[in-house]
Amino acid sequence: MLEKINLLFWGYGTIALILVTGIIFSVKIGFLQFNLPKILRNTIFAKSSKKGGEISRFQALSTALAASMGTGNIVGVAAAISLGGAGAVFWMWVSALFGMGTAYAENYLGVVYKNKKSKTSGALTYLEKGLAKPVAVFYAAAAVLASFGVGNMTQSSAISGALSSGSVALKITIGIITAIFAGLVIIGGAKRIAAASERIIPLISLFYIIGAVVVILINYKNIPYAFESIFKGAFGISAVGGGISGALIKYAVTIGLQRGIFSNEAGMGSSVFVHTETDCKDGSVMGMWAMLEVFIDTLICCTVTALVILTTKTAIDGDTVTAVSTAFGSGLGQFAGVFIKISTVIFAFATILGWSFYGEKAVDYLTGNTIVKKGYVFLYLALVVVGAVVNVAAVWQLSDIFNALMLIPNLIGILYLAKEVQKPT
Repeated sequence: MLEKINLLFWGYGTIALILVTGIIFSVKIGFLQFNLPKILRNTIFAKSSKKGGEISRFQALSTALAASMGTGNIVGVAAAISLGGAGAVFWMWVSALFGMGTAYAENYLGVVYKNKKSKTSGALTYLEKGLAKPVAVFYAAAAVLASFGVGNMTQSSAISGALSSGSVALKITIGIITAIFAGLVIIGGAKRIAAASERIIPLISLFYIIGAVVVILINYKNIPYAFESIFKGAFGISAVGGGISGALIKYAVTIGLQRGIFSNEAGMGSSVFVHTETDCKDGSVMGMWAMLEVFIDTLICCTVTALVILTTKTAIDGDTVTAVSTAFGSGLGQFAGVFIKISTVIFAFATILGWSFYGEKAVDYLTGNTIVKKGYVFLYLALVVVGAVVNVAAVWQLSDIFNALMLIPNLIGILYLAKEVQKPT
């Protein structure tokens, strides 16, 4: 049943909507995503503002990355290659490149509508005031559901999978410990979540990327093979006989876009929740911060994971964590298992923190009730424990469905307001 619903939401119409939206905004901003020096000048290397928002711009980037750089960057990439072939990686790149245009647009609009004294936050600002309140309500409800899936249970499942050997009792214990540590941060609100993300994400990202690059360089002779596999698979060229298969193309495109959006969240509007908490009043600047997030998440982190798997020619038989550990083992030796466990646990834990922030903002919009918000936090932490023991495949399918429920109204909203999006000067 879940698989059929998933296929319904991720049909050709959704794929077309994602690509068309990304293309439209990429053209509108003059393909800014290919001008990385300009993006960096206006983000990382720009002078910091003396005025303080709820959180700093770098903290916003770190929190957005914390929310997105979870299992999607490690086991998600392995799952994409397992289900859609190496060609799925190409379509992850496509989702990221055009997604950078979409991320710019949604964050630009978030700042513009926040400047209009909006009492809401995130994508809810432009969906309510620019489109219609029922759309914003639907989106907020979808965001709450998505926080339980992509931001919570998939992550706790990855943590328990990395640290346990299959024992249900051990998984429950891991889930409880994860929930306790997450709760200690979450109850401190936005500032504590942002502060934790600022400390965690840069270090774990650098740790992971360096480890992946080491493995790729050790297997450098297979780099041409890896890229050949990606490009042939992307266009359905069969490894046997060289024929073109429409089925292979469909799987590669669908899985690549699903996993790409699962990873970088471009088009879902989720990162707007945190970027609109900064002091920034310039939509184009905040849009570029969002573009940088997608670039780091997918075009760097997901790519190095894919290249590790492909250059080591690792077969993926279903257990993605084991497959990734095996791939890293060809370069890091016995340290590979520990390396993957550390990376998976910390990335996933950071995602749990980031998405709790998104979900709480959505709940606040729907109810405005402090008791309900506290109830949401309690339920969120309880589902961390549940996610540690539930069926992994079902959780991934639910997450894809919830992602689509956020994605579709958000894309329609930003397309409707496209005239208001301006490229940076």
